Amino acid sequence: SIVSTLLALMDGLDNRGEIVVIGATNRLDSIDPALRRPGRFDREFLFNLPDQKARKHILQIHTRDWNPKLSDPFLGELAEKCVGYCGADIKALCTEAALIALRRRYPQIYVSSQKLQLDVSSVVLSAQDFYHAMQNIVPASQRAVTSSGHALSPVIRPLLERTFADLLEVLHKVFPHAEFSQNDKSEDVPSLILDDSEDENASSIFETSCPSGSPKKQSSAAIHKPYLHFTTVFVPRKSVFRGGLEELQLLVTENGELWDQGFIDGCAALRAMEVLPLALPSPARELSEAEKQRMEDQEENTLRELRLFLRDVTKRLATDKRFNIFSKPVDIEEVSDYLEVIKEPMDLSTVITKIDKHNYLTAKDFLTDIDLICSNALEYNPDKDPGGLLNV
Repeated sequence: SIVSTLLALMDGLDNRGEIVVIGATNRLDSIDPALRRPGRFDREFLFNLPDQKARKHILQIHTRDWNPKLSDPFLGELAEKCVGYCGADIKALCTEAALIALRRRYPQIYVSSQKLQLDVSSVVLSAQDFYHAMQNIVPASQRAVTSSGHALSPVIRPLLERTFADLLEVLHKVFPHAEFSQNDKSEDVPSLILDDSEDENASSIFETSCPSGSPKKQSSAAIHKPYLHFTTVFVPRKSVFRGGLEELQLLVTENGELWDQGFIDGCAALRAMEVLPLALPSPARELSEAEKQRMEDQEENTLRELRLFLRDVTKRLATDKRFNIFSKPVDIEEVSDYLEVIKEPMDLSTVITKIDKHNYLTAKDFLTDIDLICSNALEYNPDKDPGGLLNV
């Protein structure tokens, strides 16, 4: 394997100061322990994960060519949420967010096999795109940590399954809020990144806000949704809310057509995707004079090698006693009606002449003349005429 080959080379190298082996990884737990044995690498340097300031600077580097540019407060908040992200993870985050925005704007590209013409300026990233990107990406530092919990093995499951169920039931009674937090983790967080709702009520993440829309929609807002759990609250607080509880009357039921054809057609019209024009083929790149000369020299060398090979093959055929009769043209004085039957004569000497005149640009042209020699021989000397004279 590669690791064993590297270990053998490192053990066999003499310390002359001419060869330096440098290795880097962000998954220290996945490295073969033999590489870290004393005597292999002289030094080990630990580079900690970037802090918030460094993460913000990395985000600025990866998004410096974006138009419009991301605002500085949004980059600061994004860097604050990217705890445990290395440089490669931050780059993957930016790439994933851009792909999510592209998929949201142009879903047609994932259902078409042709190259479509896109308006790149219409692809605008939002805070929601970064939120979904953070949900899809697992940082390297989190992938390196193995979970200590594991499922019960089939051997001890019959023994501890009942106890495990009782413990879960007790935990649900003691900590009922855990279920609500798992169902809606970002419900009460007024953050640009962790808000998975629509972006119309959130502030702009770009340096220059979009001019369209009212100022009311552009302003940020935080909506808190407190709730009260009666099983864990004191009795005086219960009495405050019990006074407002009333019996709800049963609603009158009625049968009616909910899904009519007009409603379905309207939804289908809303889901119809925009028809995009096909992208024009990219123009061929103009070669420089040096590139043209280099290609001509390369082509001439290839043709020279082809001529040498074809000349060698033809000479071997001509010197072979089995094909000696095809080495020279047919004597017309001996066979007077040959040109009446064969319209295009061919022999090995003519093939040699065409090779010397650079008439063969590909091996297919050479094989065409060889096949012509065989077809002429079979046409003038058919298999049904055993007394026929063998001529080319």
